[in-house]
Amino acid sequence: KDGIKVFNCWNRHYSSGGSLKGIIDALSPDLIHIQHESNLYKMQTDLLEHLYDVNAKIVSTLHTPDFNNKSVVEFASQCDLVMIHNEPLARSISGSLPASIQYIPHGVQEFTTTHQREESGVPMSIPLLFNYGFCSPTKGILELIQACKMLKQNRLLDSNGDILTTTHFEVVIYAGVKPGQESYFERCLAEANGVDGLTISNQVLSEETIDFWASICDYTVFPYSPSGHPFRINSTSGALMRVLHGGKPVIATDEGRLRDIIGGVHGFKSGKGSPESLAFAIYHAINQFNFNKRGYNAMCQSVSELASRFAWPRIGKTHEKAYQQLCSI
Repeated sequence: KDGIKVFNCWNRHYSSGGSLKGIIDALSPDLIHIQHESNLYKMQTDLLEHLYDVNAKIVSTLHTPDFNNKSVVEFASQCDLVMIHNEPLARSISGSLPASIQYIPHGVQEFTTTHQREESGVPMSIPLLFNYGFCSPTKGILELIQACKMLKQNRLLDSNGDILTTTHFEVVIYAGVKPGQESYFERCLAEANGVDGLTISNQVLSEETIDFWASICDYTVFPYSPSGHPFRINSTSGALMRVLHGGKPVIATDEGRLRDIIGGVHGFKSGKGSPESLAFAIYHAINQFNFNKRGYNAMCQSVSELASRFAWPRIGKTHEKAYQQLCSI
């Protein structure tokens, strides 16, 4: 595509460093940029051994860097440049590794779609919430379902003990099931049983389908729960950045991977792992959509501005500049 050649030469389940080295030797590149997660490569040692004598600059992006992990430090130390999405972390770690450290935000993908809301079967007057991603407890899918049940079953109370009611709203959840998470999905499915207006699927969405829902929904929802891994606060939600170009306000938990979303500006924030807190956020979001269109449109605009600031063409130029500076040394 667009003159870019792709060589399939790496398999994380096998010692594929030799195949990768063969491609690199044939191409003689000036620079090699390693994606995506160094600490997820099962054959990381094999990869490093084959790159030791490569006559090229080595760049890596650490999306969820855990610098308490010796293998991550070892990997970063073999690079000439390490890119990190978290600016405070980049500042704090700079100078502690042989490699140069640079903050570069996670990019937002731009997309276009010709689909219309009518294709969803949900009228424009009904608030539509969209959630997607892999099915796991850290994604907070169960809490999202429980929060919706609280609202739909009139179990959400204000400080005076009065019931908080909303108009009808629809929720679409796509929770792709990874091996080992089947029981969690079944639990989510059981919790969602009988909840009016809530649809849940274990389908892994295509890129086009993600574009569709991100464009025609009224809110995207990312109810992430504490992951149990402290270094997750240093990462950025790729799923969130993937749909920001749709320009829809976000309902999200106050979790490290979602730090780019500011409550009251880009959407509504709730507490981590709390269905009740999430239910309050959804309640206020629905009321805003129904009764404060000016506020809703202002949030849409703020999300679009955030997406424009982090758009991949702009972030790509930052990468290109970093490459040029590195190769000039």
